[in-house]
Amino acid sequence: MMRLDKRNMHPLRQRLNSEIHWLPYEPVDLPAVAAFILVTDVQEEQEHRWIQHLASLEKHVTMHTTDGVEWLRGERWRASIQRHVETSRYLFLAENKEGDGYPCDDPFAGSIWNRLPAEAMDTIPGQVLTAAKFVLHPSAETEASSWVSFARNIFGRQLVGSYVGRSESALFSDFMPDDDGFIRFLIFSRARTPEQHGRLLGRLLDIEAYRMLALLGLPAANRLLAELPQLEIEFQRLSNEISAQKTADEQALQDLLALGLKVERHLSENARRFTASKAYFELLERRLEALETKPFEAIPPVKPFLTRRLESARDTIHDVGHWLEQLSGRIGALGELLRTRVSVRQEEQNQQLLSALNRRFSLQLRLQQAAELLSVAIFTYYSTHLLADLIAFLGGLAHMEINELTVRGISAPLLAAGAIWWLLRRRRSHPPASD
Repeated sequence: MMRLDKRNMHPLRQRLNSEIHWLPYEPVDLPAVAAFILVTDVQEEQEHRWIQHLASLEKHVTMHTTDGVEWLRGERWRASIQRHVETSRYLFLAENKEGDGYPCDDPFAGSIWNRLPAEAMDTIPGQVLTAAKFVLHPSAETEASSWVSFARNIFGRQLVGSYVGRSESALFSDFMPDDDGFIRFLIFSRARTPEQHGRLLGRLLDIEAYRMLALLGLPAANRLLAELPQLEIEFQRLSNEISAQKTADEQALQDLLALGLKVERHLSENARRFTASKAYFELLERRLEALETKPFEAIPPVKPFLTRRLESARDTIHDVGHWLEQLSGRIGALGELLRTRVSVRQEEQNQQLLSALNRRFSLQLRLQQAAELLSVAIFTYYSTHLLADLIAFLGGLAHMEINELTVRGISAPLLAAGAIWWLLRRRRSHPPASD
């Protein structure tokens, strides 16, 4: 029988292969209620202490961890805790397997809610970004009008609803927090299996979580939307002044640098949030597609309602982020042009300085040559006179008559030639240094 050697296994093979078998949705038996809370800014140690407190509320609470998810099961409730990059998801679930119905007036006030650990919910760590209550009730073939009428009595005029999934279950909500701070979802499920119920609940959890996480970029976008026009005006002013050369290039470069630093600070503070919002909007769109909604005739459908209401926020975040990046690029391009102009001007100044130095060197060379010729003339003049006096003196001692003028005339060319030869030799051995 063929068998692979475990020593040759890739260390990540088991983990990578488990990805396709990971089930993020836990099966749910109906009727059931669920409470979902999404929190941010929670410390891992603080969350761990809260989980231990949750497990201590009842005597027979079991805990286990699967794929990074903490699962707790009490006698009358279940809970799952999923920690993500910037949030934690807390889901509490209570099932009524005996099939007791809900009160006709308000299913969100039924006795089954008393099974959930209310004390633990009051001590949840972190900051609550969103919270939702779900009522899931089995439903056979029922007229849509009776569903809508029942839901309208609960949610009022803000009612939104759709058929969802292949089973065409009914989903209703108003996406408005109630007096307890929870957004309520009412589901009449035609699905046949607990896995289908859990998958539907999981998709709704994703939609609610991604909806709020995507909107986290909106406050920052609105603040920038009020500030960006002023930055744009400042950029236009600097651009016009640089083009007209109304201010010194060095001062304009300093002003442009200060403006660029402001824009880059906004980019560094908000780029991650805007990128995350874009990703969450895309995930939200995928989850809405997977929900497979179909409209009722009498009320607004869920997907168009969310898409239409979130479209403005999505466009604002995208446009502000694009505007910020575009302004940063334009400031950088203008700065490069200004630095190029400054470099060209400095190059021209350097060329002018070199030309001045060359002229100065040429003048110095001419002066040096004139001085050397003058030195030769002076040397020749004094040397010939000295030589003539010396020869005349020697001739007097020898009683010889010496013509001093003749001596000067003969010695002058020779002495001048000797002086010039010595200067040329010195110049070749010690060339003048240029500045």
